[in-house]
Amino acid sequence: MTNTEPSDGSPIRGSPGHRRRKGPKYGGPLILELHISGLAGHVCTVTLAATSNVREVKDSVMQLTGVPTHEQCLLKPDGVELARDTAQLNSLKLELWPEDPLVFNGGDTRCSSKGSEDPPRKGVQSKAPASKQARALIRADLTLIRRPSQQEQLLEEFAKATLPIEVLKIFTAGGVQAKKDKVVVLEAVRRNWRCLQHAPEFFSDREVMLAAVAANGMLIRNSPDMLLDRDVVFTAAMENVRVMEIVPAVWKADR
Repeated sequence: MTNTEPSDGSPIRGSPGHRRRKGPKYGGPLILELHISGLAGHVCTVTLAATSNVREVKDSVMQLTGVPTHEQCLLKPDGVELARDTAQLNSLKLELWPEDPLVFNGGDTRCSSKGSEDPPRKGVQSKAPASKQARALIRADLTLIRRPSQQEQLLEEFAKATLPIEVLKIFTAGGVQAKKDKVVVLEAVRRNWRCLQHAPEFFSDREVMLAAVAANGMLIRNSPDMLLDRDVVFTAAMENVRVMEIVPAVWKADR
């Protein structure tokens, strides 16, 4: 029979004398103190319950820093992104750093140990439970990377496009938000006038129309208001002389 007793004389796993090591016990619900850093250093600290989800973290970061939630990319120390907004923090296998149990004063931005209080800290937001009882304050570190805004991303893609048809595809793929952003629409129209057909509300925008009719003068037919604008009319006529057939008589005499 093989002897499985450890050479150091310690009890065999599973034997009556063996006890499994257990981590520290905490008397109350876990409170996470998330220390969030950027590439340049510390950004903010958010304190909330471990049952909170990723979206609640992003909402708190937005309130503290002004970074919109859709531009936030939160990373664990191993580089894995907290990509699912509905995921609870206690399910994400964060690297935790246990501290001594603290008394948490809910509704305030302070955490104090028993018998002492610290002044409020800047860049700290608390959304932990309001009941005043002993809880375990657990620290976790996250990194915040700011994603480019859709506007910045689209403008960069337009600049890289080599053909007008590529610009049109990029613009239409941008969705409703892109079609309502004047900066995006104007740049797209400058590169491909057909983009304006996908953002018809800008037919009444003078700056956008000047860019559009410079490439296709007959687009002025879609904007009765622009037929009354001298600069738009003559920019359109320079591109296509037939525009003078549809403009008011006052412009025909102004040559």
